[in-house]
Amino acid sequence: MSGNLKKEVKEFVLHKNDPMCIDINELYKEKGNVSDAIRQILLEVEQHVINLEPYDKGVLDDINRGHWDLFRECEGTEKELIRLEFDKPVNARSPLLDVNEGCFVAIDFGTKNTVAGFVDKSSDKRLIKIGGDREQSDSYQNPTIIEFKDIGTFLRNYHSSLSRPYTSWESVKIAHDAATNLGRAVNEEFFKFFTSLKQWAKQEKSHIRVKDDIRTYDLKDFLDIGENDLNPIELYGYYIGRYVNNMRNGIYLNYLLSYPVKYPKKVREKIRECFERGLKKSIPHSVLASGEHELKVVMSATEPAAYAISALKNYGFNTRRLKKGEQVCYGVFDFGGGTTDFDFGMWEVVGTRKHDFKITHFGNGGDSNLGGENLLELLAYEIFKDNHALMRLNNCSFAPCALGEKFGGYEHVVKYSQEALQNTYYLKEWLRFYWENFGALEEFSNYTELQTGEMRFQLVDNDGKQKTLTFTVNEKKMAEILKTQISKGVENFMHCLKKASQKMTGLKEGDKICIFLAGNASRSPLVMECFEEFVDKEKVIKNGLEFFPPLGTPEADEKREEMGLEVVDESDFSRYVTGKTGVVFGLLDGRPNGRVQVVSEIGVDDEAKFEFYLGYSQDDYFVSLVDRDSEQFNRGLWVEICEYADADSFDLYYTQEARAETGNLEISKATRVDLKLDKTYDNCTVKAMKTGVNSFVYEVFDRSSKKVSNINKEIRLK
Repeated sequence: MSGNLKKEVKEFVLHKNDPMCIDINELYKEKGNVSDAIRQILLEVEQHVINLEPYDKGVLDDINRGHWDLFRECEGTEKELIRLEFDKPVNARSPLLDVNEGCFVAIDFGTKNTVAGFVDKSSDKRLIKIGGDREQSDSYQNPTIIEFKDIGTFLRNYHSSLSRPYTSWESVKIAHDAATNLGRAVNEEFFKFFTSLKQWAKQEKSHIRVKDDIRTYDLKDFLDIGENDLNPIELYGYYIGRYVNNMRNGIYLNYLLSYPVKYPKKVREKIRECFERGLKKSIPHSVLASGEHELKVVMSATEPAAYAISALKNYGFNTRRLKKGEQVCYGVFDFGGGTTDFDFGMWEVVGTRKHDFKITHFGNGGDSNLGGENLLELLAYEIFKDNHALMRLNNCSFAPCALGEKFGGYEHVVKYSQEALQNTYYLKEWLRFYWENFGALEEFSNYTELQTGEMRFQLVDNDGKQKTLTFTVNEKKMAEILKTQISKGVENFMHCLKKASQKMTGLKEGDKICIFLAGNASRSPLVMECFEEFVDKEKVIKNGLEFFPPLGTPEADEKREEMGLEVVDESDFSRYVTGKTGVVFGLLDGRPNGRVQVVSEIGVDDEAKFEFYLGYSQDDYFVSLVDRDSEQFNRGLWVEICEYADADSFDLYYTQEARAETGNLEISKATRVDLKLDKTYDNCTVKAMKTGVNSFVYEVFDRSSKKVSNINKEIRLK
């Protein structure tokens, strides 16, 4: 560093188009003193932008402190610049003085919640809360949601400056504050909230519209989003950056993102780019323009693999308990809000100067339909379905559900309207307490009413009018739905574990495989109940399994006590390691210069595996032709999918369920697609070649493996 990085200034120079000028002018009219107006705006800058409390006046008056925004150089002609004088000199400070060298921020971008945390120079790891005034155990799980109030003004202000733009929290909010407002939303306000950021990223054709208080916007498909377009993921990253990079925390330049391994490579990279642009916008331009520093945003590990690091460390698999060279084989069942992800691998004590541990993970998989939010949506759908005649009679509707089956009269009551979405949202929120407290339902506020089988709900009809309806609610059926869906996920996990165990080179006869439950949804007692029932019914692995509850639960504390580990009551929630926040702590431990070496079978630069099993129907059961883990298919080579081509079309079935390999999957659980040929062929076969995680092309080949057709059609599976 060179030059005078702290200095006294007598004027504040702004471009006349800087949105800060408007607020200074308005405040000047009120105060009658331009110096007081500037001082107030500068001290309240973070309150205006991200709703943080104002800085104390020492930021401007203390010669050893100083304000970043007074140090920046403003470009423009003399006619374009406005010079505002202070009554007395104030202190400017170069942001270069506040760069946290060698420190990292980790971000777990989740479907329902996003968690962020940082490690400072003393190796202290803490979480970051975005908005909200609560201080509870879940306060650092930031809802993945954006609220739009004035998109046009926000974007103009956002693009008005290279860095630290003077945007307004009142124009666009995220996380806790947005979630609170969503709970109060009625009628047309509902579409001002966007809650599907991560799902939107994966959808190829989303056709999503959002609105604010002024107008409606068409949101482009994620991969088509340009730098100047409305981009919810970039804005979410920008806000995280503003909460991290300010005059209280300093500046962080190294960012680690967890990555969804099942997302296509181009989508993962686009997510990284969006976060990079948003985070870059939060960092003073002088830092990046100095030539001394560079912003780095890397995708470093999958969510379940990062959690495995936290779980292994917190359950005492460390150098005090294990000898150098010892290995622990593990599996992670990460039951989140939108999906359930699996990860398997080995943890080894290496004990070198560079690393304490090495984690090698492989055999990942998952269930894209099993998630806490999906289960709530399904429960709501089934309750609505059971009462659809009453809803139709009262001109009410509800939203479609991916897991729900159509029924007679479906078209009259199932709609994708704001009223239908609002009804589904409210019923989901009512069910949330039921789901999160399953097993202790006597604490449920409507427990007595639930036992009677009749519940009163406040809904909105198709004309936007409030209506109170009394529904028939079958609690036993609700419990069966939950258990059936979770059992499917458990069965898929166990089949994946069986395959993954073949790669666990350190696994010896009699060794146990550690199964770590992760994600907020894994706290349900139904999860462990389904595992126990499956293990009792089918001995799929000759070695024993040892289960570990999600971190941060009473069950986890009991397990730690059984293992002879000290249980400390963590009162500082910013350091609270749970089944959800453990991903961020794992990312920080697995950082490039950390003590854990991370080795991945599928790296961030590798294309994701194919998502489906391909097969055909035999006696109403699925027979697998193409394994989704097939090395040949995932390498882009041709694989046979039909042994004949003497008809002009044939049926192909696909599914994500790992049971597809067993021959015990009912064909009704798979989806059929009709593949047409350009003509009939004798003595030929049909082969497919992967083109993406959910797409392939198919052609006809003769017996010498020569292509003889020119169908040239890509099939996309959903």
